[in-house]
Amino acid sequence: MQKIPEQYNNVQNINDLNLPYLLLAQTLIKEDKEAAHFRLGLTEALMESLKNISVPQPIKLASTNQLICQLRISS
Repeated sequence: MQKIPEQYNNVQNINDLNLPYLLLAQTLIKEDKEAAHFRLGLTEALMESLKNISVPQPIKLASTNQLICQLRISS
């Protein structure tokens, strides 16, 4: 049995986080734009873009090797 490279696992884990985040963001924006802005910390332009993307587009966006969401932790 061949071992899957760790780098591939990391990229897959990022993809696994990105897609649910994008779908959740899109849902929040459609349901309550002001609350979504507060919870997600996204700009108006980005929220408008996410709100209007088609079904396949979040899948394509999620497949990047970069984490899309940003942690906002303050003391």
